[in-house]
Amino acid sequence: MLKEAAFRQELLFAIALFAVLAVRRAETEAYFVQAVFLILLLAVEALNTAIEVLTDAVSPGYSAFAKQSKDLGSFAVFCLLSVNALVTLFFAFLR
Repeated sequence: MLKEAAFRQELLFAIALFAVLAVRRAETEAYFVQAVFLILLLAVEALNTAIEVLTDAVSPGYSAFAKQSKDLGSFAVFCLLSVNALVTLFFAFLR
């Protein structure tokens, strides 16, 4: 997974989120909850990568099916990126 640019970017995102929690002196439970959501994000990114690899193997040329499957996988990753940001905002600023 480290060869995937998106995975490396998500690791940097995770570091940034933990840094925000540290600067805001969040409680231990905030780190735990954030870690759970980040692990979930990385798992979904792995599944998205698998979808992309399989889609490229099944449909090497352009097809609407291939585009839609890749877009849906990317949307799932985007949703979890958003959840991770919201969790950090909640624990760092609203709690």
